[in-house]
Amino acid sequence: MDVYQKVLTRLMDLTGGKETVDVDLADLLKKEGFFPSIDSIRDYMSSESWITVTSRKNIIRITHWGVAAAKKAGTATQDSQKALKKEINKLAATVKELSVKLEDLASDPTADKFKQIQKDVAAITSAVKGLEGNF
Repeated sequence: MDVYQKVLTRLMDLTGGKETVDVDLADLLKKEGFFPSIDSIRDYMSSESWITVTSRKNIIRITHWGVAAAKKAGTATQDSQKALKKEINKLAATVKELSVKLEDLASDPTADKFKQIQKDVAAITSAVKGLEGNF
C-alpha cells in the first residue's frame, strides 16, 4: 500500500465513507507523519478524483471514487495479509517437520537423512528470506 492509499483509507475511516464530512488534511497528515508532503499528496489525490478541495485551506472531502478506491485498497491489504499468514504457517510446519527429522537423525544417523535435513534447512532459509520484505 502506497502513501496515497494509506492516507485515503485513513480518510475513509474518519468520514465513514460520507462525502459530506469535512476533514482537515493538515491534521490528518501530521498524525500519519506525511505533513511535509501535504501539497503533493493533496494534488495527487485530487487529480485521481479521490477528494475534493473546499474553499477553506487544507479542508477536503472524500468523493465516491475515493470511497471505492479506499475499499479496493483495504481489500488488497487483507488479501496480502492472508497470503503472508499462509506463508508463515507453511514455514512453521516445515520447521516442525525438521525437528522430527533431526530427532530421527539423532537416533539413527545416516547420510540420506542428513542430506534431507540440509534440503529442509535450505528451504527454511529461502522461505525466511522471502518473508523478509514484509516486515
